[in-house]
Amino acid sequence: MGREYRTEQAGDEHEDRHPNRAVQPDQASGLQEVAAAAGNRAVGRGLASGHPLVTRGSVLGADGTTELEGTTITGRRSGFAEELHSTVLMVSTRLSASTANYGVQVLNACEAFRAFATPKVRKLAGEVTAQHLVEQLVGGLLTPVAGLTAKIAVPAAKWLADKVVAYITSGMTSSVGQAVGPGTDVQALEAAIASLVQGARDTTTRLGVAAQQSIDERFGQILQRSAAGEQLSADDEALVGPFWGADPASLDAAIEKLFGIPGPATAAVVQAEVYRELVAAFMRIYINRTAPWEENLNMAMQEMIGDKRLGLPGRAGTAADEAAGVRAAALGVTWQQLARAGREYEEAVRLGLKPPPREEYEKFRDHVGAR
Repeated sequence: MGREYRTEQAGDEHEDRHPNRAVQPDQASGLQEVAAAAGNRAVGRGLASGHPLVTRGSVLGADGTTELEGTTITGRRSGFAEELHSTVLMVSTRLSASTANYGVQVLNACEAFRAFATPKVRKLAGEVTAQHLVEQLVGGLLTPVAGLTAKIAVPAAKWLADKVVAYITSGMTSSVGQAVGPGTDVQALEAAIASLVQGARDTTTRLGVAAQQSIDERFGQILQRSAAGEQLSADDEALVGPFWGADPASLDAAIEKLFGIPGPATAAVVQAEVYRELVAAFMRIYINRTAPWEENLNMAMQEMIGDKRLGLPGRAGTAADEAAGVRAAALGVTWQQLARAGREYEEAVRLGLKPPPREEYEKFRDHVGAR
């Protein structure tokens, strides 16, 4: 019949062969209190049909037995609810950690960019205002952040990535914009870059708390419905079903695929991408303001009717690719990580990661479920 485990009465011997059972008490979020209450009251209603891992027969019958993907649950009627609570707590804990780590990678990218740009700002003294510089840098930072939701295929799972994007966008534009002025000297420009880093530090620190609250609220709703003996909604099922019976070793990858939040295996890719866009934004200003007018005219002509790689955006992009490649190498980023993150073959080439031929790269990316 498939796997079998028993859920005995409280206080009796408990035998559990299910691979996803435990979440350590010190790892769980604020959902613990909800889960503890729900576990005592839940009738054990299951998930509706619609996900391949869970069938409509998941509601525990009068005999206290149900079957989920070949797993027979035998025992008290709260057995299903307990498994639901275990799954929800594990997913919410790992998702919270991945979201906080995403913020850390954005901050690390800003720190690395400061080391890249600070030696160069002397040549920009008198050529650009601190306010214009920081506005362009924030725009560059937000480009990869805004793409966080691009590969999320399940609408019900977009809420967290949408919140992360909105939170970072709001935090960076407000905190950084207030910290700089119209100065053009070296000190003003260095202060603008420092304000970018500080703004990222403040924003990403608060992001962890805000994300945790949002995760607790959303998954808490699922546990509360379970506690009330209600059948989960289709959206609830979309958030829980993919992780039912999942191997803990592959949980982070499954979370990234559903929610779009990079896990530990692809976190360094985030840093390299944000760093690249910061360098590109800076180099567009740097090349433009330090090149002779004849060179600027030639770049404009190339952009319009010639080789776009020789135009201003193309030259800035090439410089950014080279810098990001060095950064990616320092972080140990591999083409496999880039593929797992769902990135295109061209990006692996730009970063100098020496990917295999395109067909092999795309086959690997599709195999790991990144597309």
